[in-house]
Amino acid sequence: MKATITATLAIMSIFTAAQAADLNCTIHPPKGTATADLPAMAKITKEDAQKTALDAVKKESSTVVRSTLEHEKGCLVYSFDIKVANQSGSEEVMVDAGSGEVLSNKHQGVIKDTMEKVEDKIKKKQ
Repeated sequence: MKATITATLAIMSIFTAAQAADLNCTIHPPKGTATADLPAMAKITKEDAQKTALDAVKKESSTVVRSTLEHEKGCLVYSFDIKVANQSGSEEVMVDAGSGEVLSNKHQGVIKDTMEKVEDKIKKKQ
């Protein structure tokens, strides 16, 4: 079980690093900052970031299925997975937690969506 968890997290970090390699953000949390300390560092609210993310997708039938405030590749970002009706996978939109600007907007397939769900379950068990 531990080996499976480790392998899953390693694969997730590869995907995440590849997607976040080109972020140009305004808030850079120190390495090792606890997740619980991130909200105090954000300059915009999750609600404002979510509105920006949904506007970036530009689809009427879209729903946020996952959202997190996270330390991503040295940046503090709100990350949203947005499901669009009649479309496989989801749109992953990263919004700068300092400026409120969209840093990344990429389609992710079903495999990536599934991996994130597994990662969420692992984090809840820890």
